[in-house]
Amino acid sequence: MLLNNVCETFNVVIRDARDKPILTQMEWIRRIEWAARHYIEQVLRGDSYEVELNGDTVLVDLGKRTCTCYHWQLTGIPCVHGFACILDKRVDPEDFVDVYYTRDTYMYAYEEVVKPMPGPKHWEKNHLREPLPLTVRVIPRRPK
Repeated sequence: MLLNNVCETFNVVIRDARDKPILTQMEWIRRIEWAARHYIEQVLRGDSYEVELNGDTVLVDLGKRTCTCYHWQLTGIPCVHGFACILDKRVDPEDFVDVYYTRDTYMYAYEEVVKPMPGPKHWEKNHLREPLPLTVRVIPRRPK
């Protein structure tokens, strides 16, 4: 139930950008800065913050890249609460976005040529009852 509510909340927030290409989405999300400036951040200890707006309070940990709204953990992109703390700390927001959104990862994912698929008459006949296993290419994470 909690996961479903978080997903629904996230979808409501990004409704206007959800159907756009990824770069347009990122640009739209970058514009949350105006909203982040209205939050009140209190440093708890180190990289931990308490963030409040209109009686709603969440806890943000910049070091762990987490927020109790769970948006950051689900998407790998800082939520508006985390972004408010990043602005308060005066550091580069791009340093807090997951490695999967970097140019290097994008280039690595698409470095191999996508080959066209031959027509059905050239397909191998599979007489097995079960489908062949799917081969998955794992993208290594860079250390933080």
